[in-house]
Formats: sequence, C-alpha cells, structure tokens
Amino acid sequence: MKVFRHKALVVLCVLTATLGLAVGATAAVGKQTAKAPKQPTLLRPGPALTALAARARAEGTLNFYTVPPDASVRRVVDAFTKRWGVRATWTRFGTAALQDRFGAEVSAGNPRADLILISNSPWFGDAVQKGWIIGPGAAGVPGWPVNKVPALYPRKFLTNSRSAVVQLQPSGIMYNKSQVSDAEAPKTWQDLLDPKWRGRIILTDPTSSPAFVDLWWAVSRRNGGTSYLERLRAQARRLYPGVAPLTQALASGEAAIAVPGVPSILQPLVDRGAPLAMNMPGVTTGPEAVIRITKDARNPNAARLFAYWLLTPGGQAALNADPGSVSPWDAKKAPAGYTRVDANVSQRQRDAIFTAFGVR
Repeated sequence: MKVFRHKALVVLCVLTATLGLAVGATAAVGKQTAKAPKQPTLLRPGPALTALAARARAEGTLNFYTVPPDASVRRVVDAFTKRWGVRATWTRFGTAALQDRFGAEVSAGNPRADLILISNSPWFGDAVQKGWIIGPGAAGVPGWPVNKVPALYPRKFLTNSRSAVVQLQPSGIMYNKSQVSDAEAPKTWQDLLDPKWRGRIILTDPTSSPAFVDLWWAVSRRNGGTSYLERLRAQARRLYPGVAPLTQALASGEAAIAVPGVPSILQPLVDRGAPLAMNMPGVTTGPEAVIRITKDARNPNAARLFAYWLLTPGGQAALNADPGSVSPWDAKKAPAGYTRVDANVSQRQRDAIFTAFGVR
C-alpha cells in the first residue's frame, strides 16, 4: 500500500505540473492576443498614414474635378493644405458634364483629374468596370479595408460601388421674397401646382444630374407618379442646366419660385443681399457627393491622402460647414423628411421622368 500511495503521489505531481504549464501557456497566449496590434481603422490608421503623407508631399499637388460649390471645396482644400502641406487645384462641373469630360479624357489616355467628387449614380459601376476609377479600399486609403465593410464609417452612407458619401445637400423649394411673401411661399410639393404659380416657376433640367432623377423619383412616388411631374412642368416657364444658374436666375427676378434649391448655393447669395429664402418640404432628397480616385492618377499618393481627408470627420466638417450641408458623420442634422434613394432603382424611371419634363 505504501508503494501504491507513492506512485499515486508521483502521478499526481506530474499531472499538476503539466496542468500548470498548460494554464501558464494559455495565459501567455491570452496576454499576447491582448497585446496584438489592432486592425487599422479610418480614425486610427497607424503608420500607413504617415508614409502616405510623406509620398504625397513629395508629389506636391493634385488636381480634381468636383460637383459641390467652389466655396465649400476651397474651404476643405485650404484645411487639407494646412494639415498636410499638399496643394490642390480643382475644376467644378455639373455631374453630367463631369462624367462626360472625365470619361473622354481617360478614354484618350490623358486623365487630368487625380480624383473626382461627384454625385452618386450608377455611372460609378460602369466607370469601375472600364478601369477608370477605384474606391478607397482598392486605392489603399489608410484604414479602409479592401474587401470588408470599413469599421466606424456610418454604414448607411456606404455605396454599392465600394465607396462612401461624404456630403448631403438636401433639396428645397426656393422663392424670391420680392415676389412672394413668407406666408404664401409653397411649403409642399403639391403647393407648386396652385394655378397662381403658373408661369412663375423655374426648374432644373433633370438630364443635368442623376441627383435630379433621384429627387423626382422620390417626390413623384408620394404625389401621384409621373402625372405630377407633367403638371409641375406645365407650371414652369423654363429649365436650367443646374442649381447654380437656377439660383442666380431666381435672385435676378426671372421667376418667383425655383426648384430644387440647395443651401450651399443659396446662402452665399443671401449673404450678399439677394432676397431669397427656401422651404424644406416633408419629403426630399438631394445631391450626395461621393469620392473616387482615378486609377491611373498622375499624383496617386496625393489623391489617396485627399480621399482619406474627405472620409474623416475633420475633412467633412470643413466640406460641410455651410448651413444645410450635412456630413454623414453628423447625419442627424439632415431634415426629418430626408430620404435616401438607391440610384440603381430610381434610374429605372429616368426616361419616364425625362419624358414628363419634355426633355426626351
């Protein structure tokens, strides 16, 4: 019996030692796991951002095409240059014109824009397939994974083409206060059909931007379909090729009401004394600016760094500092009736909308 107890004691000691080693090893692995570096994110990109910034400064500059107003772009470019030491120049177009210009240049093997900031549309999918543009992941923007949903970025504003919305411009009903009082100014889409406004309304040409197709798709769904658009077009005296000339025409007194308006274009004219105001109807949408990098950009590192800046809260705060302009990082500032539209759905009604406006 003594021998048996001795052997049992030896076995017990061996088992205890073995278990102790196993527990110790497990604890060590746990500590190593806890200390393992976290995956980079947009807000914590790690050393990749420092390296990219150095390469971008070596390039020195970039050029890009944009849809948002010059004042907004100038503000974000100034902040970018101050933060990173890289200069940037830009050219502003309407969305349709930008797509045509960019496509022609890339097809000719002479892309002049390193990056584009443009209203979201199915055009992105075509441009990706043609090898013209790439998104943040494929471009290697720090903290933006290639094949996964990026951490932290507001998921509601990721696009189907693996990029992201960086600006919302809710659309409203503008009016000239010299011709229309605040009390009588239209506040809903149906108000625009009042006979007293016939011949006193001006509109944008819906072919000039996919954002207008999105808007009229959302509005017509709630107001009787394309018959509403036909009646609205009958009220209007003229179509303009974009919101900027439309707003200028309203300010000069060419009409009493203009649709659609966006705050970032309206407000600078108001600040200079134009008698303009805008009502936000219960249902609206608006241009949503998306970034894309030119695949064969002349200044690829500067383009990637600028894309990174536009995706961060700081960059978007500069871009969206105008009244009414909304950053996806602060989407609660959007109007209560703001409706996000899937352009792949709305564009199916494009021809019907164009026909209702008499431009097809």
